[in-house]
Amino acid sequence: MTSILYPYPTVGDAFAALRVTRLLVDGKAKPRLVNSDECTISLHEEKQTWRAELGLEVACEADALEAFEREHGPVAVTVTANCAPTNHRHAVRLERSRVKPPLWTGEIEIDRDNASERTYLTAALTAEVRGVANRPVAATPRWTVYADEPQSLHFQGTLRVSWLDFEALDAPPLARDFPRSTHVVDFDGNTPRLLLNSRFDGLHALLGDRKGRQGVDRALHDFQRMSIARATWLALIAEALAGVQGDPNDPTDVPDWPASEWKTEVLKHVLPLVAPDKGEAELLALAAGDWRGEGAGQFFARAEAVIGERLGANGSVRRYVQTYEREGVK
Repeated sequence: MTSILYPYPTVGDAFAALRVTRLLVDGKAKPRLVNSDECTISLHEEKQTWRAELGLEVACEADALEAFEREHGPVAVTVTANCAPTNHRHAVRLERSRVKPPLWTGEIEIDRDNASERTYLTAALTAEVRGVANRPVAATPRWTVYADEPQSLHFQGTLRVSWLDFEALDAPPLARDFPRSTHVVDFDGNTPRLLLNSRFDGLHALLGDRKGRQGVDRALHDFQRMSIARATWLALIAEALAGVQGDPNDPTDVPDWPASEWKTEVLKHVLPLVAPDKGEAELLALAAGDWRGEGAGQFFARAEAVIGERLGANGSVRRYVQTYEREGVK
C-alpha cells in the first residue's frame, strides 16, 4: 500500500475507517452483497440495470481527532465514488453526528449506467491547516464496488475447475486441440479455469476424493493431483509474467503490475517466494525485464521448486517413500 506524506500536520490515515451500513438495490435491501471484511460490494450478481443506494459511516479515533481539531479547527468528511472505466466521479459530504463527534454518516448512489468493472469508494477527511482550507488530513482504506464480475482469483476464493468432454463440439478450442490430455488451462474468460478431461479413462476416479485410499492408489492420486497443480501454477505464472507492463528496453519506463487483477495477485504471491531478498519494486523490475528475457529459465526453475514446496508435493513424495520402505515394497 502506498503511503502519502503531507507537508503539514494530519490526523493520520490509521485513525479513520469507512463502513457501508446499508445497501439498497432498486429500493430492496441486499445485505448479502456487502462483504465488510474484504471491503467489497458485489453488485455484479444483480441484473444488468440497477440503482444502488449505500448508507455510509466514517469513524475517526476520538483522541486523535480531538487533539487535531483543538489545534487546527473542525474536520469535514467527503466520500468519493470513482469509476475509472467510465470516467465517472461522484462525491458527497457526510453529516457529522451531534451525539458522537468522531462519527459522520450519509449515503451515496451508484447507477449501473455510470458504472463499469469496478468503482472505488474512499472517504477523505479535510480541514483548514496553516491558513489553507480543505486540506486532506486523512483518508480511509477504499471499498470496491463490482459492477462486473471481478478478474480476481482472491475474490472467487479458488481457481475454477470444470469437467468436460474434450472431444465435444462445444468444448473450448484449446481442449479440442488436445483431446488426449488430462487437463488444460483456459485463459479465455475474465479469470482462468482448469479444464479436466471427462473422456480420459479413469481420470475422474483417480482424482476424486475418496476415503480410505492406501498404498499405490493413494500415491497415484496424490502424484496426479500435484502434477496437474504444478503445471497449472506454472501456466498461471507465465501468463501473469507476460502481462507485466513496461518496456524493458527503455530505462525511463517504470514497470507496473499487469492490468488484469488476477495476474497481479499471482505475481505478488509468487515473486517474493522466488527471490525473498528483494523488495517489491526490484521484483517488479526483474519481472518486466530479466525474468521475461534470458533470465526466464532460471526464474521458472526457482518458481517450480517453490511451488513444489508450497503445494506439499515434495512432502507427498517423502511420505510415499517412507511408507513403502516401512512396508518393504520395492
